[in-house]
Amino acid sequence: GGCFDSMVTIDGVLDWPLKDKKGCWVGLNPWPWPKDLEIKPLADRPVPFAFHGAIGGGNREALVNQLRLSAGLQVTARGCVSKVGQPGGAIPYGDYCRKLTDIRIGLNCAWSGTEKCLHVKGRVLEYGFAGCCLLENSESWAKEWFSAGDDYIEYDDAEDAAQQVNWYLSHLDHAQEIADNLRRKVNEKYSA
Repeated sequence: GGCFDSMVTIDGVLDWPLKDKKGCWVGLNPWPWPKDLEIKPLADRPVPFAFHGAIGGGNREALVNQLRLSAGLQVTARGCVSKVGQPGGAIPYGDYCRKLTDIRIGLNCAWSGTEKCLHVKGRVLEYGFAGCCLLENSESWAKEWFSAGDDYIEYDDAEDAAQQVNWYLSHLDHAQEIADNLRRKVNEKYSA
């Protein structure tokens, strides 16, 4: 102890070793969201169901591959953020955000990189800012910040996720209500 005045964990991990210690915070997203993006209604968006991010391996890769086949999931790997504009690097953040505004339902995989725990990815807020309808794992810590069924759709496994996606894509009015709720809550509570 005593090395730092403050500590911050990102991606919404609430059960970290410094929980409830003075000067320790949990952050959800370190990125500033572009303020000039048009937020289209879900019905006007060209991408029905997508995931933007690193696929990794294990559970996340298996889920993504199953949903590609069963629900038409489109996947875009974001690339390495530290190499923007370089081969293998991420597209500029503003361009990434614009791509998110084309998605009706956005998949989030709440596993950490090691898959040893679940947490809240910054992607949850990004989908909210973009006005997407969020599909989130039922065990995610997102439930500490948002309400399942009101602010996002929960899924238990790939089969359940595919069923949820297919139902909400055929009932876009319900998906739009959920997307609007998430966007409102994100803008009220988590914008800089």
